[in-house]
Amino acid sequence: FINTPWEGIFATVDKGDRDIIMSGITITDKRKQVVDFSKPYFLAHQLILTDKSVKINKLSDLSKGSVAVVSGSAGDVAASKAFGKASTRIRRFDNTPLALEELNQGGVVAAIGDIGVLAFYARNNPDKHFNMTRDPAFEEQYFGIAVKKGNQKLIDKINAGLDKVVASGEYNKIYRKWFGTDAPKLPQ
Repeated sequence: FINTPWEGIFATVDKGDRDIIMSGITITDKRKQVVDFSKPYFLAHQLILTDKSVKINKLSDLSKGSVAVVSGSAGDVAASKAFGKASTRIRRFDNTPLALEELNQGGVVAAIGDIGVLAFYARNNPDKHFNMTRDPAFEEQYFGIAVKKGNQKLIDKINAGLDKVVASGEYNKIYRKWFGTDAPKLPQ
């Protein structure tokens, strides 16, 4: 396992520096042009995490203050759509822990990121009393495991492993451990 900054992560698999890339990589048509994806392994959407004093129903309710996102992520896309790509209200970070630390320090009024990561963080920091909001405009997304374009042999192995862990019930067991509910049905 090699922790890799988001910027340039797709190039690492193309150059052969990594065999796979995963951990919150949304399957998109644009990304399918440069990598091949496994079957989806996680249903996600973006989430807005705010301090307990900030209550909103959608991203546009944040009339002032900055938001933290991971540069180039789906959260960055959502913030750019709401505020404009060049908006000075968007604070871009290399990873989610840095974005969340900025929220904790009061440098931003909100952080936008994947539900799995932000909800887990809020759940494990109950003393902070975070508010979690899903903007109705945030679409459902699926995460997949990416490999170098054309590496069907590796995709087949990954998909077989995913099928096995789902069929055995282990996937649901893991999902319940981390999220407290049964796993949603994933598309094949």
